[in-house]
Amino acid sequence: MTVEQSAFRNNGNILRIELPGDIVLSQASFMGCEAVTELVLHEGITEIPRQCFFDLCALPTLNLPEGLVTIGPLAFGFAEVLTSVTFPSSLQTVDENAFADSGELATVDFANVKTIGESAFARCGLTTVNAAAVETVGSNAFASNTKLTRVELPAAVTLGSIFFRNSALKEVVFGPNLTTMGGTFFYECNALESVNIPASVTSIGRGIFSGTASLTSVTGSPENTAYEITGNIIYTKDMKKVMAVPGGIKNWDITFPAGITTIGEMALRKCANVNSVVLPATCTTIENLAFADCTGLTAVTSLNPVPPTGCNFPESVYTSATLYLPNEEAVTAYKADPDWGKFINISYTTVGIRGIDGDRADTVIFYDLSGGRVVNPGNGVYLRRTVKPDGTVTIEKVMLK
Repeated sequence: MTVEQSAFRNNGNILRIELPGDIVLSQASFMGCEAVTELVLHEGITEIPRQCFFDLCALPTLNLPEGLVTIGPLAFGFAEVLTSVTFPSSLQTVDENAFADSGELATVDFANVKTIGESAFARCGLTTVNAAAVETVGSNAFASNTKLTRVELPAAVTLGSIFFRNSALKEVVFGPNLTTMGGTFFYECNALESVNIPASVTSIGRGIFSGTASLTSVTGSPENTAYEITGNIIYTKDMKKVMAVPGGIKNWDITFPAGITTIGEMALRKCANVNSVVLPATCTTIENLAFADCTGLTAVTSLNPVPPTGCNFPESVYTSATLYLPNEEAVTAYKADPDWGKFINISYTTVGIRGIDGDRADTVIFYDLSGGRVVNPGNGVYLRRTVKPDGTVTIEKVMLK
C-alpha cells in the first residue's frame, strides 16, 4: 500500500497517525498536519521521504521503528514542540534539514547513525550530543543550537562547519579518525575555551576559529603530518602559512615566525583581542578576510620592504593603528600600494645600528634580521621592538654585547 504524494497535506483534523510496516510513504504525505499529537510507525518501514511529516507542530515525542534506514530531507522539520527522538539501531542516514527548526528538541538518541546531513538539526534545542557511530556530518548540522554545551563524535571522519553559532558550546571531543574540519567550523562559538586537534586531521577549512571570543587554548599532536600547532596558533606543517588564530586571548601581541609566507583566509577573523601583529620579512601574501573584524589592533609591523599582497584590515585600524616598516624606502612602497596606503599613521626605523645595548628588559622583544623572534638574545645584531609607556612602539636595529 502506498500513501501518495501530499495525500493528507495540511489536514488539520488528524490527531493520531498509525501506519503499518508494509506501507510505502511519499513526499509530503502528511505535511502540515498541525493537530497530530501521536505518530506510530510499525517495523518494516525503511525510508521516510522528503517532507513526509514536515510541520507536525503539535507532536511532542518520536520513537522510530526498527528497520528504518533513511530519514529524508525536511522529513520532520518545524516540529515545534518535539522534545525527544529515539532512533532505531538500523538507522544509517539523517538527511539535510531533517529536524531543522524543531526548537524544543533537546534529546536525541543517535544509536548507530553513520551520516548526518547539512543543517539536519539546525536551530534545535539540543543540550548535548553523543553520536558514537557518526562518521560524516554535513555543514551547519548543529548550527544555532544555543543550548548545546557538549559534543562527542568519537567515530567522526569528515565534519563540515557543524557548530556555526552555538553560543553555549564549551567542550567538543573528537576521536582518532577525524580527517576533515570544514570552514568556519566553530564560528561564533563564544563559550568555547579549549580545542584539541587530533593527529589524524589533514584538512582544515578557512576561519575555523572566527568569533571564538573565549577560546584561549589550542593544542594538537606533534605527530600530525599536515599542521603544526604552537603558541595556540595553527600553521601548516612547513610553517609557511597561518591557518587559524583563536579569539579569546586578551591583549595579545602576536609575532609570526620567520619563514611564514601567507596569512590564510579568515585566519584572524573576529580576533578583536589582538593588540598587535608582526609579519616577518618572508610574508608575501595576506588572503581574503585574514584580519577582518580585528578591531583591537593598535600596531601592525611588516618587516618585508615589499608590501605583501592582499592587505585587508578594518577601516578603524587604517585610521587609528600605526604601521611600522623597516626603512624609508618601504614607507614609499607601502604608501603607493592601494591597500597598505590606507594606513594614516606609518613609521619606520633606519637600517643602521642605532646603538649598543646591554639591556635585557622583559618589556622589549628582540628579532633576528629576518624577522624571527629571539627569546634569549646573545651578543650580536638584532631588531628591538619596544612599547613605550604612552603606548607608542619603536623598532630599532641594535647591537647587544
